Amino acid sequence: MKKNKFLIPITIAIFAIALTSCNEADNIINPSASMKAKIGGLDWSATLRVPIHKNGGFIITGTDANTGKVIAITFLNDDLGTYSLNPIALPPVANFAAFYRPQSGNEQTATSGVGTITSLDTIAKKIAGTFNFDCTDGTNTVSVTNGTFSDLEYKEE
Repeated sequence: MKKNKFLIPITIAIFAIALTSCNEADNIINPSASMKAKIGGLDWSATLRVPIHKNGGFIITGTDANTGKVIAITFLNDDLGTYSLNPIALPPVANFAAFYRPQSGNEQTATSGVGTITSLDTIAKKIAGTFNFDCTDGTNTVSVTNGTFSDLEYKEE
């Protein structure tokens, strides 16, 4: 049972990392866009945001270039709505996944969380929403709260 609890989130996190490992030329920079959250109660804001629409879902990665901290969230759906990560459910529910990579230390995979797509403009290719999740590297646990992303121009792949 414990193995199943982490299998799906880890698999989705690896998938998200693979899809967001693009070169510098692929980054989408939009100065009016934002991606913000509180990590362990401290403010975080992405200076670089890379939203990708692929295979009927979204992968949104934000990096704070000043601290090196990264948050990546994955929606395995491309409709408006609220999606949750619940690896304990039988069968496991995984239509949302997330991870956090601190400035130093190990990547932390979400063990529970919720993401909401609140706005989706398929003509202008813009997405907005919210997210919250708890994550761990097996030793340390961090809460990512009050997460928002807005006016993100996504790329089709």
